[in-house]
Amino acid sequence: MKLKAVIFDVDQTLVATQDLILAAFNHVLAKCLKKELATEEIIAAFGPTEEGILKNLLGVRYTPQVLEDFYRFYQAHHDRVRVYPGIPQVLSLLSSHRIGRGILTGKGNRSTLFTLSATNLLNSFEVIVTGDNLSRPKPNPEGLYKAMTALKADPEQTLLVGDAAADFMAAKEAGARCWGAYWDVPEPEAFHKSLPVRPDRFFTKVADFHQALLKAISKS
Repeated sequence: MKLKAVIFDVDQTLVATQDLILAAFNHVLAKCLKKELATEEIIAAFGPTEEGILKNLLGVRYTPQVLEDFYRFYQAHHDRVRVYPGIPQVLSLLSSHRIGRGILTGKGNRSTLFTLSATNLLNSFEVIVTGDNLSRPKPNPEGLYKAMTALKADPEQTLLVGDAAADFMAAKEAGARCWGAYWDVPEPEAFHKSLPVRPDRFFTKVADFHQALLKAISKS
């Protein structure tokens, strides 16, 4: 079946943002809770937007000012973020073959657009679906359906690329193909085996992912 659309997660797939995200959350949590949370505790809360995560972690202590403080820190320290080498070339490849390019992320609009703009990736995508656009984030396939509809691609023509179980679960539920972006996963084999739902393929190097896309395009 012809490959018509490739939809990407953002964090740890296109750009290395996790350290900044964790630091931004702990920046505001330390003020509100008088302590920082362990990395595992914060990652376990991932899924909703930044606003949703902070509301879940802080409960009645949450205020809109907390979210503003988070964004100020996130933007002020964004120079920590890097695009994974090879990603711009992957996006150029897809563009040159007129394959639709989309974003599906649990991040909110504000952080998503800031990150994509600051890393010069924003204009590489035709469709951007964030957590603010959804009533049900990944692993629910709602966002994937939105992106596919906007790109006029059927599930069997679509590839979702991400680094987390929620990405793969959404793809499987929607009937789309999914590939794992494991280039920043410390122990990729162990991580892969631990997943409740696994991608169709996974890659530990962007260069290998690029070559696999070339083959998929040539066969479609």
